[in-house]
Amino acid sequence: MTARVIGSVVAVVVAASALSPSVARADDPAAARRLFEQGRAALDEGRAAEARDLFRRSLSLHSNVATVFNLAVALRGAGQTTESIALFEALIAGRHGTLGRAQRGEVDRHLRAARSELAALDIVVSGEATDDARIHIDGILLGRARSGEHVAWRGDAGPHLVAVRAHDGRQAERRIVVARGEALAVRLALGPRSQAPAPVSASARDEDSGGVAWFWWVAAGAVVAAAGVTAIVLVASQDDELEPSARAITLVSF
Repeated sequence: MTARVIGSVVAVVVAASALSPSVARADDPAAARRLFEQGRAALDEGRAAEARDLFRRSLSLHSNVATVFNLAVALRGAGQTTESIALFEALIAGRHGTLGRAQRGEVDRHLRAARSELAALDIVVSGEATDDARIHIDGILLGRARSGEHVAWRGDAGPHLVAVRAHDGRQAERRIVVARGEALAVRLALGPRSQAPAPVSASARDEDSGGVAWFWWVAAGAVVAAAGVTAIVLVASQDDELEPSARAITLVSF
C-alpha cells in the first residue's frame, strides 16, 4: 500500500511572495501606523478577519516585522492556517527583519501551535481498478492516484469538497467539514466502468485549474481559538524566558 503527502503549497507560496521585503510598496509610515493600531484593537477584541485586513493594508504602506507577526496571528485566528504558517516560517528565517531571543521564541511557539491546527485528510479511491484517477479538493487538482492508494493532505480546517474522476469519465465526490487539528478518512468509490458519468459539479469542473518605535509587538501572547483571538500585552525584555502561559512582548524599537 502506498501513501503520498500533498500539501497546500499554493497558499504558502503566495503568502511568502506577497510579503517579500523586495516587493515594491508606497512608504507612508504615518498611515501604516494608524492602520496597525486599528488592527491591534480589532485583534484585542477577537475580530481576527478585520484585523487581518487592516494589517495587510498597513504592510502595503510600510514594511515592519511586528506587523507581519500580527498579521500571522490574525490569519491563524481567522482560520487561514497555511498562510499563517508561511508567515511565521518567514519570520523565523529572518526574511522580514532580525528577531530578538524572546521574539523568536514567541514566533516559534505560535508556529508549532499553528502546525498542530492543520486539518488532515486521508483520501482513498476504491472501486474498479484505475491507474490515474484525478483527486480534487475544492475544485483544485491535488494529484493522481491509483485505486486503493492513499493520498494524504493537510490544509485549512473548514468545509471542503473532495472529488475524484477517472480518465474514462467515472467520478465521485464527498462534502466534508474538518475541524482544526482533526484527521478524517475520506473514501471515494468509483462505479463500474460501464456506468455512465454523472454530471460534473461546478466546483469540481475547474480541474487543472528598519524599524519604527511606535510599532509594537503586541499579539505574541494571543490566544487563538475558533471563537476569536484575545491578546494580552506584557512588557518584557528580549532576554526574558517565556513561560507557557499566553503573553505578549511590547517592543519600543527594532
